[in-house]
Amino acid sequence: MLSADLYEISENNSITNDEMRALQEVHRPIVFENAGFTTRANHIFDLMDIVDVMQDSRFDPYMNELCGFSDDELEIYLSAANALVDFQQNLFQIDKIVVPFDALTSHFSLFLKISGFKKFERVLEIGPGCGYLSLFLNADQRNKYYCQVETTQIFYLLQSQLGSFLYGGDFLEGAHPGHLLGNGVKFGDEEYGVTFESQKRSRYMEHVPWWETANFQREKFDIITMNAMLCELSKNALDLYLDIALNNLKDDGFLVVQCIGAAHDSTGPEMQKSTASEMLNAVIRKGFSIQFFVFDYKTDGGRHTVENMVLVKNGHPLYSPYEPGTLQLPIQQEQNELFSTYYRNKDDVKRRKYTKGELMELLKKRSPHLA
Repeated sequence: MLSADLYEISENNSITNDEMRALQEVHRPIVFENAGFTTRANHIFDLMDIVDVMQDSRFDPYMNELCGFSDDELEIYLSAANALVDFQQNLFQIDKIVVPFDALTSHFSLFLKISGFKKFERVLEIGPGCGYLSLFLNADQRNKYYCQVETTQIFYLLQSQLGSFLYGGDFLEGAHPGHLLGNGVKFGDEEYGVTFESQKRSRYMEHVPWWETANFQREKFDIITMNAMLCELSKNALDLYLDIALNNLKDDGFLVVQCIGAAHDSTGPEMQKSTASEMLNAVIRKGFSIQFFVFDYKTDGGRHTVENMVLVKNGHPLYSPYEPGTLQLPIQQEQNELFSTYYRNKDDVKRRKYTKGELMELLKKRSPHLA
């Protein structure tokens, strides 16, 4: 498993020239730093502090947006929650187990939107936060390859621990020192080879650190998702990640965004913030076409908890370029079946809304760690 020490070894070994030092600066988590948020862990128990962060007070809005859960969805949700409880017990070995209903429900909402596009065999998530989308993709056999890219060390370590727990031997950790050194890694007088033959695996998960993003290229993805981050990136970082998305998305794939993030304070010319309008202009300049954009419920009185956006690139059947100054928001597609999961109040599926207390009682029946 990846520890803070091993992560630091790989990170330090990767910073070999001015180009890599510049890339490290691009990836600085400036929003977290400005807010006083802890961005680096020293040991495993530091991860306990971030198991339940980032989505405070959004459980009820998401439950309303989703119009509750169907019976099948309730089973998926409870299974994921139970796996998260088991993970904490396995990792921390303590009796204080947290069930992060706010964060888990946010990731479940994202999963339902992604799975609504039908084709999500290959998914790339940039900026996974707590990493809870892995709980749902791991349990869905339709997904064959899930890749995470993360820049913040403390979140990277939590994602790595969870990914290893869920996928076991089908988890590829890109921050392992052996991957950086090529043939393996040496500790003391012993050398250890690192091998992972992805072509022999029916499904697997890959975890990618910031120092592997400069030339990031994989077999193209059906879905790329970037959530609660686009307006929180420096302009250089936004440019980098939009290039990654453009170069790694299939022609008929979708770039899915749940929450555009909050524009941050500038810490200097090289870290000038990206406002929402600047971010949207950057997206269009890169060659993406916005097929769907809705504001959060506090802004337009609608049903969505946060901003939601879906983009396609040139080559997609839905692609249409914009003339300068012609973009009008929101862009809603209520009649398009591609976006049916964004308007769950329009279908005839029987669902029920749950409270956190009700879900906890159901979860206690499954987990001996909560009894």
